[in-house]
Amino acid sequence: MNLIKEKQLLIATLIYVLISGFVSIFTLPFSVINFIGPAAGIASAFTIIWGTVGLFSIIIGTIGLSLLLTSFNGVGIDLPVLLIAILAISLQSFSTKMLTHHLVRKQRWLRSLPELLRFMLIVGPLTAIFSAIAVVIIAMVNTPMSGASIGVIFMGGWVASLLSAVFFIPTALLFHGVQRLSLNKRAVIVCSSVLGLVAIILLYNFSQKSEQHQRIDNLENVVLSFKIQVDKVIEEATEYTHALTGFFKGSDYVSAKNFTTFSTHILHPNSSIRAFKWIPLIKDEERKIFEEIASTELGLPFVIREQLDTGQIIASATRASYLPVYYVYPHYNNKASLGINLLSQQDSKKTMEQALALNTAVASPPLTLVQDSHSNPAILVFNPVFDKPSLTPYRLSTANKPQSLTGYLLIIIQFDRIYNYFEGLEKLSDVKIEIQDITNNEAYSLYGNQMAGEGR
Repeated sequence: MNLIKEKQLLIATLIYVLISGFVSIFTLPFSVINFIGPAAGIASAFTIIWGTVGLFSIIIGTIGLSLLLTSFNGVGIDLPVLLIAILAISLQSFSTKMLTHHLVRKQRWLRSLPELLRFMLIVGPLTAIFSAIAVVIIAMVNTPMSGASIGVIFMGGWVASLLSAVFFIPTALLFHGVQRLSLNKRAVIVCSSVLGLVAIILLYNFSQKSEQHQRIDNLENVVLSFKIQVDKVIEEATEYTHALTGFFKGSDYVSAKNFTTFSTHILHPNSSIRAFKWIPLIKDEERKIFEEIASTELGLPFVIREQLDTGQIIASATRASYLPVYYVYPHYNNKASLGINLLSQQDSKKTMEQALALNTAVASPPLTLVQDSHSNPAILVFNPVFDKPSLTPYRLSTANKPQSLTGYLLIIIQFDRIYNYFEGLEKLSDVKIEIQDITNNEAYSLYGNQMAGEGR
């Protein structure tokens, strides 16, 4: 007797794992909610025929399937989800057995058409509700769902369980116990069930492929929107760089008022550009007179400063030369950067050296501004200005050497407006966006959370 039970348990577990694994293979990306329904339909047949053996096959098979998925593709089933799945499948299986016991006994479900319809109603639409509810619970536990999504997920789980039960349970019962139908009739029923099951599998496969194409199209649309937005920011920064460079090169001298007036006319309010800055090259012997002129020009005490590694800002130590922030627009939220010697900041210094060597605008890696926090980085675009000594009347030396550096024009691209755009993209689609800075060997997350491969 024990040998028979062990054989039944082995057969039930193998069939359960094979069919559930088959469903998971055709479900991309993998999700446990897609095989709870089919698994419950299969388990219901085992429970009707073998009783408690079916329960053990469910537990062993679900755990075994989770281990197999983990070992093959690294995607297992979380313990809470595993318990919910086992509970739902067990409830559906034993509910089906209890509700159909009087019909299955002596194959009463085959006596008449009304009995058959009542049997199919119980094993299909009625008990499939357990799987549908479990699928919704798991979906809500994993990710927040909207009302429309909950309805779709419920119907998907319900239909999957209904179809698997309707096609599998009658076939299993016809192969078990004393048969009241002739061999030809049994063969017709079994062939019809198999053909129906094949049709359902093909439809399911087609649905999966169609869904994947929709997901790919959605992703491509988001990527295209993403690229358009980034290109727009690059084009905008390029235009502003050319405009400011032309303004400075075409002027004998640019005062703070001239700088503000010009910047006001070209910088529109919804731009991703945070600020414009003028950074002249100052020799040490010119420092005192420059600070005096700058204080008069800006109408506030002006001192060349530097930022320590601790973040503290102090008066700059004596150096051979300085590149302090002189003009800033807009002034109201960027005045904290006035007088900061960018040569004391290694990332800015490195970018300026590259711009000087290439004689073109060069963008820095994402940096934290003096006036901002680490959560709001920005990109600094430096463009060198050569051979314009008239822009720096405080220079003591009037010698004009070819390719002599006068200073830098700085355009700051702020990320917050771009992030707002990305948030809008995420709300309109199921695509999650993550942005990382890979300037250094170690990736640094700028936006979003690290992508998780679980769920849908």
